[in-house]
Amino acid sequence: MEETPLLTQKKQLTSLLAFVGFALSITHPAQAQDGNALVKKMVQTYKAYNTFSETSEAKIVMLGAPSQIQSTTFKFQKPSKFFVQTSDPQSGTLSIYSDGTQVTIFGGRQNIFTRRDYAGSFVSTVRTYEKVAKEMLDMNITQILSPISFMTAGENGLREAKSFKFLGTKAVNGRTTNMVLSPVDLEWLTSIVGRQNFLPDKCQVKLYIDKETNLLIHSVIQFLWQSKVQRPGVKDKIVIQGMVLDERHRNQVMDKPIDANVFRFAPQPGSKEVFRETR
Repeated sequence: MEETPLLTQKKQLTSLLAFVGFALSITHPAQAQDGNALVKKMVQTYKAYNTFSETSEAKIVMLGAPSQIQSTTFKFQKPSKFFVQTSDPQSGTLSIYSDGTQVTIFGGRQNIFTRRDYAGSFVSTVRTYEKVAKEMLDMNITQILSPISFMTAGENGLREAKSFKFLGTKAVNGRTTNMVLSPVDLEWLTSIVGRQNFLPDKCQVKLYIDKETNLLIHSVIQFLWQSKVQRPGVKDKIVIQGMVLDERHRNQVMDKPIDANVFRFAPQPGSKEVFRETR
């Protein structure tokens, strides 16, 4: 039976790997701050570290579907070594290793992996493995509000959002954070979910940035859109689609030695390598 566009969109969205509370208890400082400046300082902080590691847990809620929890471990060492492993019920476990000369993508559910020679800069390597995972493993692993997203941000700021305003401060897990809010960048969002009629004021990013370390502690991104469902012999129906990703970052360790073996891939028993096609 042929899938409807609505079902296809749900499958695509639930495969997103977000390397990702609206309850407000806000105190407003006497002097307002520049939200974009706070985000820029956060990005510069991530880029400055020689090594960085953390764990995170994201709650992913889609309209009309059960929520799921996604957990991520991330380790990085300049200039190009990194390890990221994400697990969720929909996609299973996905691991990416870069030892500085080669990048390996391993899909635990399928027990398959593929390798690529190091593509150059950290930014180009990330873009390469995102593309390879989609083409060869049918996995969408676009980075969303993750340390990798911040470390690869360009001069124009984050891909996810670009117009932040300062909301005030809030305590998160005993740490004082600066809250900033921005509309989602629709060009970036379209690249993920395709062309849709996005709903005004319902596509936004909220970040909680630690005042002391300038690191992200908590993020919430939500987006809603109208989708047309077409079925033979049935009048077209407009439905509301959308999702919320609510992620908390923990165990952040900066500029501490990381065992080099963490960045090297060792094939699992019975795993199969998927080779690049050559013509």
